[in-house]
Amino acid sequence: MRRISYLLMLAIGMVACSDNDKVPTPTPQPTPPDNVEKLTHTINITASETRVHLSDDQTHAEWDKTGEYIMVYESIGTQRTAVSSDEGMVSNGKASFTATFDKSAAAEYRYDAIYPASAVKGESGGYPVVEVPEVQYPTATSFDSNADVMVALPQVRSSQPDAMELRFKHFVAFAKMTLTGLPESEKISSVSFYRYGYPLTGRFQIDLDEVAEYGLTQYQDHVTVQYATPVAVDTPIYFAINSTYFYEGDSFTVSVTTDKASYERTVTIPDERHLHIKQGELAVFSVDIPVVKPATGIEALVGNWHIAQYADDTTPDFDIYLAIDSSSNVVLYQRLASYSWSRYDSVATYADDIISGTYSDGVEWGASYRVELDASGDTMTWTNTLDAVDSTVYERVDALPDELSEVTRGGFLAFDVEAERYL
Repeated sequence: MRRISYLLMLAIGMVACSDNDKVPTPTPQPTPPDNVEKLTHTINITASETRVHLSDDQTHAEWDKTGEYIMVYESIGTQRTAVSSDEGMVSNGKASFTATFDKSAAAEYRYDAIYPASAVKGESGGYPVVEVPEVQYPTATSFDSNADVMVALPQVRSSQPDAMELRFKHFVAFAKMTLTGLPESEKISSVSFYRYGYPLTGRFQIDLDEVAEYGLTQYQDHVTVQYATPVAVDTPIYFAINSTYFYEGDSFTVSVTTDKASYERTVTIPDERHLHIKQGELAVFSVDIPVVKPATGIEALVGNWHIAQYADDTTPDFDIYLAIDSSSNVVLYQRLASYSWSRYDSVATYADDIISGTYSDGVEWGASYRVELDASGDTMTWTNTLDAVDSTVYERVDALPDELSEVTRGGFLAFDVEAERYL
């Protein structure tokens, strides 16, 4: 019995391990070749409207001859695909583009487009995001075409078309601003237009159905136009911004940089007036820049001054104030060896950057000085014309210390024993 049981168990074991019950090895599948091309469909697109930069005669806008691209959207249901077109070809005022999508079969297709393709910065919340550039590069006769953000009116088709014609609508508003009052000898390098707290440039969500701003992602409250080669001061300043409306009491600021100086003017819209820089339209207006002529002669030195440095010492152990008026009167307040102030009045002569003077008692200054003003006019340096080491830097102050009002004209306090005069 034991031998039979052993043989039976061995037979059962052999059946359990038979080849017929092994897991079959999967049949290798062929690897698809890498060079299989997807089926595509190319659409020829014509944009008939001449809407990018102003013509030489300023009567209409034209496409640029080269470098034109549009972003084309194909929507099938909720799926939207964006592709940048090939470079546009311009002929007879029309721009022609091609855009290639995957070939598909659907009951309905929708097509949208945005110009320029470079303005598209992705999507946010299902809306395309476009950028109106903060810095723009207009010409002397037209705005920067890269700032002319346009949106095509949508087209719905029952199949992928071979060709279609698009009509564009401007998203931005345009301005042609003329500046008056600037010196004719200067040339404009850049101009900035500010409306503080309002979205003039930056990134905007676009509602393709309404061709309008849906929301903001980030924005700037100004636009700056720059010229590679400075232009004449009577050159119109062209720029493109988000639509903005100025009513009476509203204000904007214009900042101008020329090859020689900087100027700024804040304009407040007067009563019963308005300025609308409206989507798709060109607002024409002028701004007078009041130029304050730089002071000449002694007028440039008028004011109150305090010593900031003597020679290389920025903390001298004495103190000096000067009060200069437009009649060339110079009042010297000094505290040298004593602890009290002395005051000396004099009349100065100033010409060719050299100043000299005579005190009220007939004593001439100990030296004449070459005067240098910094660009702000708030720091001046007096250097002895015969001794360059004898150099004093003064800084403009709003007012003299109250204690100086007690110092008598032409003299000194009773306990002041100073006799040496600083000038």
